[in-house]
Amino acid sequence: MSNANHKTTPQEAFKVGLGVIGALSGVLLIVILLAIALKYTLVEPSVAGGLTDQQRYDLLAKARAEDERLTGTYGWMDKSKGIVRLPVEVAMQKLIEERKR
Repeated sequence: MSNANHKTTPQEAFKVGLGVIGALSGVLLIVILLAIALKYTLVEPSVAGGLTDQQRYDLLAKARAEDERLTGTYGWMDKSKGIVRLPVEVAMQKLIEERKR
């Protein structure tokens, strides 16, 4: 069934226009409400316990120095059990030598 001869009346056009404006207003309202909800629910990330950049840098440098000391020197891990710490390069060389045997 075709309505090719049906002409839109001004009242029908007004209703359609009002419907479109209402739908767009509803979408806009939802977007605004979501933006407000996100603004108040998102939490700002803390900055490493409130430390400054320089304090974090100093802590990292200290940790790296300790790692370097532990991986680059000899020492006891557990003296009572006879477990020693070797520099990484020495330990790798010993492992290679053991595998060759």
